[in-house]
Amino acid sequence: MIWNFDTLKGYTLRAADGSIGRVHDLLFEDRDWTVRYLVVDTGSFLFGRRVLIVPSVLGVPDAGAKEIEVALTMAQVESSPSIETDRPVNRQQEALLHRYYGWAPYWTIGGSVGGAAGMAAGLAPGLGIPPAAPLPPGAGGPPGEDGDGPPAEIGATETTGTETTGPDGDPHLRSTRELAGYTLTATDGDIGSIDSLLLDTDRWTVRRVVVDTGTWLPGRKVVIDTGWISTIEWAENRAGVSVPRSRVEAAPDYDVHRHQPLEGGGGT
Repeated sequence: MIWNFDTLKGYTLRAADGSIGRVHDLLFEDRDWTVRYLVVDTGSFLFGRRVLIVPSVLGVPDAGAKEIEVALTMAQVESSPSIETDRPVNRQQEALLHRYYGWAPYWTIGGSVGGAAGMAAGLAPGLGIPPAAPLPPGAGGPPGEDGDGPPAEIGATETTGTETTGPDGDPHLRSTRELAGYTLTATDGDIGSIDSLLLDTDRWTVRRVVVDTGTWLPGRKVVIDTGWISTIEWAENRAGVSVPRSRVEAAPDYDVHRHQPLEGGGGT
């Protein structure tokens, strides 16, 4: 199921015994666009503290109720290790968090990726599920089309410039809020900026990017595959696309009814 992350922001996270807060952000790996954590603003529950939740404990987002079930209890979340989510999360903090919950670390073989499929299969929190299979050749084309765009190659994205993390941080763990607004450049010129990200919540990966084409193509927002993004220059707030502007111009327009679930459920 495909969701625009801007829609999920503010959704209530419903634990087994009550609300633990609302969706604030998510952290993904810029090497393969896999979502590793949902950032939850706990509000009055824990006085504004933000906590990290792995996708393997999340249920299917409910568009009607605007909430997501979480296979945790309020007490578990309250006693979880404190992590400053406004700063880069380092591996030591991640390891502490995973040990506390009993989650399999994703940076080892067989680590937790999961999502709604894990809950539906009755997997216990922390046991995780196998990583999703790679996309088939040609999956890098425009979504919903039979385009011949480049395949989404794992590890195609690279970072350049000054890293924003310290020596103990993971420079590949990134925030969707950080990426919004980045300038996008095709092989022959600028094409606009990143407007929002489209998530596959079955696999919990970032599958598509909504591009605001700005003054180049006034009034348009188009959807491209993450496989088209070849570089991300975090220090420069800029990303590169490995296709010419003509390919982006031919990409499908963003349609809220086509590219995310409707109110009350359903989706594409």
